Amino acid sequence: MRDTSFHAPPLRLPRCLESPGRLGAECNAHRAPAHDPPFGARSPDPGGLLDMATQIPAARASRIGSAVAAGFGWLRAPFARETRRRRQEGIMADLLRQLTLMTEEIHRANLIQHYRLVVDQLDRAIDDPTLATAVSTLTDISERKRRAMLYANREWGILLLAHRVGAMDWDELLGTLRVLCRNKVFAEYWERTVEHRRSLPAESLEARVGRAVDVMIDDLADDPDEWWIVGPGTEATPP
Repeated sequence: MRDTSFHAPPLRLPRCLESPGRLGAECNAHRAPAHDPPFGARSPDPGGLLDMATQIPAARASRIGSAVAAGFGWLRAPFARETRRRRQEGIMADLLRQLTLMTEEIHRANLIQHYRLVVDQLDRAIDDPTLATAVSTLTDISERKRRAMLYANREWGILLLAHRVGAMDWDELLGTLRVLCRNKVFAEYWERTVEHRRSLPAESLEARVGRAVDVMIDDLADDPDEWWIVGPGTEATPP
């Protein structure tokens, strides 16, 4: 009977933990060789301290750039408001000009409509002696003479209307009236209606034109051959 040993086999450490020797060299041989980091590469940064150091200037530069951009925005804001204000003023000026032109057109249209009604009444009065006595204020004249006076009044009103609506300027108005003053019927009408014009406002257009016609008739009476010469009282500019 063989002798049986109850002793356990001796405890052996793992081969990698054994003392340096052949086995230790073999264990180290299986480890990954250590290499130095390549030139220019960052070495391991425990805790990310190096990353924080590099990110802080970048963040600061970003904030500075934002502040500069905001500063330029504040500088541009007054110029933008000034441009917008000028554009609004230009639009308002255009609207005012258009409104003024529209108002003038409406005023001229009303004048034309008013004179159309007056001329229509005068035409009916010229055709009907009964209506002529209702319109005319002249007395001690024949029906034929009354109709002639009404027609002269019609011509006078039409010339004033032409100037008011811009169809005839001041010089054209005076030139036409200078020719009309040579007409005996108009000259008589002007003499018979002198009292009517005295009630006109002194600065009204009809009063100003009336004073110019007075000068024309006086010049024509003094020198009938030089009726076309412009007198000193007929050079006044229109209101």
